[in-house]
Amino acid sequence: MVRTPRRWLWLLLKSLAWLIGTLLAMILVVIAIGAYGRWRGPDAQGRAALALMQVPAVQPAGSNAFPILWLWQWPVPDAQLQAVTNADMARLRRISEGPTHNPSWATFSGDHAAVMALINYQTAARQRWPASQRGNALDLCPMFSNSGPPDCIAFVQAHPASVAAALAASRTALHRATQMQHTQYMWSALPATPLKPMASVIAADLLAQVALTADAQHFIAGDTQAALTDACRSAVTWRRLYGQSNSRQLAFQAQANVGFSLQLMAAMLARLPSTAPIPPQCLQATAPLVAQDVNLCAASRRGFERHVLFFKAMRRAGAASLSDRIAAWLLFDPRLDSAYYARLDAPFCQPGFIARVLADPQASAMTPLPRMGVAACVGSAFTCLNNRGLLAYGNRQLFADPVLDTSNLAANIRLAAAALALHRQTDASGATLAQRYDALPAALHSVQHQAGVTADGRALYVEDLPAPGFGARRFELIVVAPVPHPATASMSIVHPASP
Repeated sequence: MVRTPRRWLWLLLKSLAWLIGTLLAMILVVIAIGAYGRWRGPDAQGRAALALMQVPAVQPAGSNAFPILWLWQWPVPDAQLQAVTNADMARLRRISEGPTHNPSWATFSGDHAAVMALINYQTAARQRWPASQRGNALDLCPMFSNSGPPDCIAFVQAHPASVAAALAASRTALHRATQMQHTQYMWSALPATPLKPMASVIAADLLAQVALTADAQHFIAGDTQAALTDACRSAVTWRRLYGQSNSRQLAFQAQANVGFSLQLMAAMLARLPSTAPIPPQCLQATAPLVAQDVNLCAASRRGFERHVLFFKAMRRAGAASLSDRIAAWLLFDPRLDSAYYARLDAPFCQPGFIARVLADPQASAMTPLPRMGVAACVGSAFTCLNNRGLLAYGNRQLFADPVLDTSNLAANIRLAAAALALHRQTDASGATLAQRYDALPAALHSVQHQAGVTADGRALYVEDLPAPGFGARRFELIVVAPVPHPATASMSIVHPASP
């Protein structure tokens, strides 16, 4: 039978109608599955994680280091630090909340002026107290080195005049660094919004750098015991603040500061006789890190809070266009999204997790991410991409970083304890450093981390466990003193100045 053009047209329209009908049926099925997922809400594990993460974190007792970090470069009287910080945080909260009383409003509202005001926010203290001068960071001890462990003592010996000038210009910072030693925890009071001033994190780095440079200067001047005590006290302080922080950024800097302090301690010990007395602060600094020393739950709850505010902000109608509101409705569901991230953060608040991290960090870091069911995945496309798509890599790193940081800190402390033990050996019997290190008790050797003696035989090293996608970083401690630096000009010792 010959098919006429009309017959062909009828078949084409029939096929097109079948395709459109099939497509509409598939869309209806997807909508039904998504609607069911949103109607059902989080599963039992998600609800349990939400209940755990929504419990308010209990602020530790004692003195908070945050006001010191926030106002480190302004000579605010010590008695007014907390009051000025509280006033700053109240004003910052009003900027971030805007007219919606949502702490993420300034970030996601599209109000450029509000976003820039949040990023560039500065303390009101600058209107009453001019910022104190501070020395050039390049004239202070380098905290990193591309060729072996940083040697703060050798740096100060090589640049006595510039170091003295930098410390003389950093008296307020030295005073703030001394204050940090009397704090018990480090809780950020900044609003839980993705965009925020980074002044407190930068301050933690600079205060440690100034304090350790001053310790090295005192050591060279002959006050070796006091300088060694201060370096070890610095390590004890940052160990304590790492374990009691509600900010992963601040905790990461605290971990780095522990390492810097231990490196200076080791450099001092290498230049002292084995019979020199060891301050009790050095024994505290090198004591094994145990689960009771670390609390990662508060920082995880703060991170979870930021995720929840993000999802609420993205679903907020506000002044968004109709297309934006439709896209937000299709992509986000606050209940499902919050439940997924609660399951991601909940392990840090579960009993025994830190002990498992210290015992087997690699297994803990590779804990399987929570999986979303089909209905929940369709109900929240954004979180589904984070769970199953390309964005899942970011969540893997977000979970692994605190685990690996804690294990690396424990390994660095263990290496410092080994350096201290080697220093106290009065009779090496001609053995090499590698032989002496191998003969140390098993408790001073890392099981999960590769460690040993550097190729030049002058330092100990331990390889940090790398985060997913990153190479390993080596932490090194000087054990054998370098060749003495030629005599340098005399230095004027700088002491901290109270505002």
